[in-house]
Amino acid sequence: MDLPAQTVMDFDAPLPQRFDGETFDVDRDSDRLGTLQDRVKKWVLKHKGEWFTLATLIEWLDVRPESAGSVSARVRDLRKKRFGGFTVESRFKEKGLWEYRVS
Repeated sequence: MDLPAQTVMDFDAPLPQRFDGETFDVDRDSDRLGTLQDRVKKWVLKHKGEWFTLATLIEWLDVRPESAGSVSARVRDLRKKRFGGFTVESRFKEKGLWEYRVS
């Protein structure tokens, strides 16, 4: 019986970059966005399948209302394979208010 070859870990290799984009700066943004992404994902998975508004999520995250755009982007990031490849649905609720659901 042949055993699979062991993989050698290169601990000096750079970690894969989680975020990208034209205005993304690794030194300035990596830690902040990574922490926010982890917090958003934790909350969303706890409430998987439930409809929620960004205001609800922002309140739980205890972030400034000005961060709504960043929180919204982190929810949308959950669609990407590197963030879980989740299905993120949205629906209009009322008066410009949208709800989101992750499954």
